[in-house]
Amino acid sequence: MTRKGASSVISSVILVFVTLIIGLFCWYYALSMSQMASSRVLSETRRDVEKFCEWFIIEHAWVESDRIYLYVTNFGKMSTKLIRIYVNSQLPAGGVIDAELDPGESCLFSVTKPLDDGPYIVKVMSERGNFDVASV
Repeated sequence: MTRKGASSVISSVILVFVTLIIGLFCWYYALSMSQMASSRVLSETRRDVEKFCEWFIIEHAWVESDRIYLYVTNFGKMSTKLIRIYVNSQLPAGGVIDAELDPGESCLFSVTKPLDDGPYIVKVMSERGNFDVASV
């Protein structure tokens, strides 16, 4: 009995097995990378939609003695978290805020007025990066 063809059959089976393992590994790697990319795109899209649905405005702004008062209303479809108020591109005392406005809710804010005389450009920023500007 000769075993001439047994080693070539075994080597072919091993080669097919190794090729299958490498192919499955490549398929799994590509699948996991595409899932990571799609989840990243989905989260960025969700963040952009939230940013688009956020809409707040400074309804009224006025100056009294050494303070600037702002009346801000959320007209958007979702809650808005306001974080900063800038006056003439500078952060005054009281400019760091942490206010959550629900849809339709309004709030009154005040910051210290700069020493120079007006007009003052007031900018209110949200956590999502949206802002509204008013001149006082």
